[in-house]
Amino acid sequence: MPNDNFIAENDALLMDFLSAKAEIDAENFLNRLFEENIIPQIRKVLASYLTLTFDEKDEIQSDAQTRILAKLWKLRANNSAQKAVKDFTAYVSTVTFNSRKDFILRQKPEWRRIDYRLRRLKDEKDCVWHFFSDAVGHEFVGLKKGEKQHSEIELDEIISIFCEKYPNHLFLKTQEIVPSILEFARGALTKNEVIKACLQITESANFEEIELPEEMSEFLNHSEDEYLLSQRQTGFLRRIWDEIKTFPPNQRKVLLLSLKESRNVEAVSLLLKKRIATIKEIAAALEVSLEEFSEIFAKLPMTSQEIAEFLDIKDSEKTSKEQKVDNLRRIARDLLRRRLGIKKL
Repeated sequence: MPNDNFIAENDALLMDFLSAKAEIDAENFLNRLFEENIIPQIRKVLASYLTLTFDEKDEIQSDAQTRILAKLWKLRANNSAQKAVKDFTAYVSTVTFNSRKDFILRQKPEWRRIDYRLRRLKDEKDCVWHFFSDAVGHEFVGLKKGEKQHSEIELDEIISIFCEKYPNHLFLKTQEIVPSILEFARGALTKNEVIKACLQITESANFEEIELPEEMSEFLNHSEDEYLLSQRQTGFLRRIWDEIKTFPPNQRKVLLLSLKESRNVEAVSLLLKKRIATIKEIAAALEVSLEEFSEIFAKLPMTSQEIAEFLDIKDSEKTSKEQKVDNLRRIARDLLRRRLGIKKL
């Protein structure tokens, strides 16, 4: 239980819960706190978002309640990593806002994409993290060598430490980002926290650090200032996009689904991050709906087998469907190379 000085730093609404000597009394005060303060405040905040459905509000409320409950028990335990809550109503509102923001993020292709990668990579032999669930079914990610205890460090602080240590982190791979996040956390994180951290880390990076393949970079004068260099890189990517749009359908699709830059970052992410093309434009180039694109985006860059299935290419007596895709890719890359006037691509 927190000491008296720590209790006094918190909002008066929390006094009874924090100062209760018996656990049963603390639980009773906590139940009353939820009924009279927490749930009404969460619903009040969510009521201002008119576009949310009942089910969406229910999911957001559940997430907010889980976060608040965990925080309150940590406060009662007088955990040294916890800060006092001086305005509890404002704190509940902030948690609810963040839960809604995370809910919206989870609907986006980028969120599902990282979720897909986390699950795919965990099955690899050299993967250092694993998934596990707590007693109530919440899904966590932790280092295999570490404990299964949830991290006591705030997620924003973990992200800040990561970005400070790795200033040029835009295109670090997921298998490089996740172990570092968990190391800095000194404990497990929920799956959603890991995905959120990955998104914030990649989105906060310095876009001027983007590197094109060597054969593309030969067109750029690296002695120029960084801003002009970034502008020239963007211009070259725009040329690639303009050319790809004119290709026959299957050549266009195979390039978009498999083309990567020098750090193995697929082209679609670059087009989106540099704002050269929108999701709607890329989906149109692939001749799919926005919903279908969301699923495709999670798997980029695709393997030859995945592309064959997407393009409905079948095996023949002499040539496998993967080889057909490889041949199609080679033809498309050669065409792009000739149009851009470079030796190889």
